[in-house]
Amino acid sequence: MHDVRLTRGEWAALRLPAYASVVACENKANFLALPPLPATLALWGVGGAATGFFPKLSWLHRDHFVYWGDIDPSGFAILARLRRSFPSMISVLVDGNTVARHSALLAPAKAASGDYDRSLLTGPETEAANAVAHPPQGIEQEKLLFAEGLACLSECIHAAKRSPKQNFSL
Repeated sequence: MHDVRLTRGEWAALRLPAYASVVACENKANFLALPPLPATLALWGVGGAATGFFPKLSWLHRDHFVYWGDIDPSGFAILARLRRSFPSMISVLVDGNTVARHSALLAPAKAASGDYDRSLLTGPETEAANAVAHPPQGIEQEKLLFAEGLACLSECIHAAKRSPKQNFSL
């Protein structure tokens, strides 16, 4: 994996092959630990970038855009805001099944800042969002087994061409 820093203009001018996948990691630790993934660009920093910078990048408007974030109110707000600009975005381990299997990891979390359009979430995502909304709680993505995350991410990347806007969990 290569770490690259580009100016906003360089990011805007970037061109990826149509078959390439893009993975947006909310957590820096998981981003930095990602192994090389075939034909995949990983991005970190999806909080403010979700509504600000990412939608301006024409090359991000693709069927192979994956979100791997925290399972907490803020994470669902980020996902919904990204989905507004990227309707076919796929999520990894951001679903009710993951919350149920890892409920021992739930911890108090901040409420989402501002309202977000829950209709932009899939059924499994909405189930998880409801489970962590009141009281605000969540599971930080770095608390999940990294091997589980990588397995889901790999499956997601391989399946992205077949079925957009779905969820992946084990």
